[in-house]
Amino acid sequence: MSGSSSPADLPVMGVRVAGGMTVAVPPRIDLLTPYVLLEQEDWFEDEIGFLRKRLGAGTRAIDIGANYGLYSLMLAGVAGEAGRVWAIEPASQTAAYLRKSVEVNVLANITVIQKALSNRPGTARLSTEANSELNSLTRSEAGGESEAVEIATLDALAEEFDWTRIDFLKLDAEGEEERIIEGGARFLREDNPLAMFEIRHVDRLNLQLVDRFRAAGYDPFLLVPGLDLLAPFDSGAADSYRLNVFACKAERAKVLEREGALARESPGVAKTDAIAHYRAAHDTTNPADLRYAHLKAAFADSGLESRTDGYGLGSRARIARELGQREQAVNLLNA
Repeated sequence: MSGSSSPADLPVMGVRVAGGMTVAVPPRIDLLTPYVLLEQEDWFEDEIGFLRKRLGAGTRAIDIGANYGLYSLMLAGVAGEAGRVWAIEPASQTAAYLRKSVEVNVLANITVIQKALSNRPGTARLSTEANSELNSLTRSEAGGESEAVEIATLDALAEEFDWTRIDFLKLDAEGEEERIIEGGARFLREDNPLAMFEIRHVDRLNLQLVDRFRAAGYDPFLLVPGLDLLAPFDSGAADSYRLNVFACKAERAKVLEREGALARESPGVAKTDAIAHYRAAHDTTNPADLRYAHLKAAFADSGLESRTDGYGLGSRARIARELGQREQAVNLLNA
């Protein structure tokens, strides 16, 4: 059964979001993307704000699993006329909304590619859900809405579109990510983008994906949202709420480090009280490594940790949230 419809027949609602873009989405607040955009006037992930600040004019970016184009549109806005964005979205209806957004915002620097990516070319069925964020390639004949889609590899598209000097790569393909990496081995070896990939698939964390990027020469990092910088990712301390992980090669990491956007392993800091640590963490004259170390020290402060009143628990919840440790923050707030 096909889940597609003619682009001309699509009911459209335009929502203006941070950065000045208008996103074309279905006029249904029972769907995830329209609801979030109407409520927050932006996407709910901290990573989009980080990238909006860190990427600039001339950016060349690839968005695999573009969906309605929140990241693609943001990237096109910061890239400007000198930049280029390739938005890859296999679902016909979702791609139609994305093309409408490109039209509404008069963007000449986005190319929409209506294909799915995997480890070999061909065709497959795409299971289509009411919430398009959950669309995924299916290798079974199970019932439900689906449509036929063309499959390409990352390496093949890199050759077709001359993908060189790519600054950013987003990968969100609902379980197909490892096969996409396999089909993009040459591109990942020869180029040097900052990559962001989703590690949550359904109800589990796909930490094997982190290992796949490591094997390709990309070190993993997580976003520390309270400081708006990247820090080394520890698979052993993975947060169950985390959706995205960043990865890059050493050369790209050095550039981000020089820009104050990436911290290495935290240096030791002199012990003081939680408030002093927290203040030092938010002092932007301090280097990224030191800021990250102070924020972790604020959370670990024994004086604050021993408090079980609202002040102590609430303060630790706030610091945990800033560290990107949402699971701990939720537990503290529940307490």
